[in-house]
Amino acid sequence: MHPLGKFGPGFAENLPNMGLPAEMQIPIALAEFVPGVLLIIGGLTRISASLLSIVMLGAIFMVKGAQSLTGKGAWSLICCSWQDV
Repeated sequence: MHPLGKFGPGFAENLPNMGLPAEMQIPIALAEFVPGVLLIIGGLTRISASLLSIVMLGAIFMVKGAQSLTGKGAWSLICCSWQDV
């Protein structure tokens, strides 16, 4: 499962490069892992999906930045929007 890698030391070392403190490793990993497990077993699906959506939006803005969603460099969204950039 993808979130399990976020419990490792490599993710904690990478967080300061993204402008986040290393102490955020465990909350971020848990925010992805626990709702994912709940979705798989079918428990609290609406809450779990909402939490995962918030986490993924945060990841998009932290890693990609808002400029790549709205301006030049929006290549990652071409497959979803079917527009010329």
